[in-house]
Amino acid sequence: MVILSARIEESPAERPGFFKIEIAIGIMNLRRILCGTAFLFILNSCTQAISNEVRDQVDPAATFKAVIHDPDSFKGKTVLWGGRIIQIRNTKDTTWIELLQQPLARNDRPVQGSASEGRFLIRHEGFLDPAVYGRGRELTLVGEVRGRETRREDEIDYNFPVVSDKQLVLWGPEQEPTVHFSVGVGATFSR
Repeated sequence: MVILSARIEESPAERPGFFKIEIAIGIMNLRRILCGTAFLFILNSCTQAISNEVRDQVDPAATFKAVIHDPDSFKGKTVLWGGRIIQIRNTKDTTWIELLQQPLARNDRPVQGSASEGRFLIRHEGFLDPAVYGRGRELTLVGEVRGRETRREDEIDYNFPVVSDKQLVLWGPEQEPTVHFSVGVGATFSR
């Protein structure tokens, strides 16, 4: 615990009107708090968004690069991918999300500004609100490869790997890591 205390006393008669101020700080305690805060910050930044139970199902050979070249050979394999939402479309019972793939950081969040290896489609059973899952939002998923779907992109036919989701993580706005530290000062006046 950091103890910062101040004591103000009026000086002896030889210096009337002057006050003596004493400040004591527990330096060792201050170091402990700073080290503990740094440790918790580092520990928090390394936590992963995907549960271990779902992560254990992921096939490490089913990388995006491998699947995009031959989605049909990876049918039924579980993948861990992420990226930025390009568009979302709801049909009667299904939501389709088109993502621009991005590599994932250690915490499973897509790495901003990283090179993409292409696009893929997420097939979600049920409704996802386009106002929530909007264009540009970051998304991480664990899902099962279902094959490919060809869709027209401008003037070319694009073969999208299709993945049915098992777990989705929609990320909030990127925040710079911040550490807040404050020290309180108390004063006592005596005569």
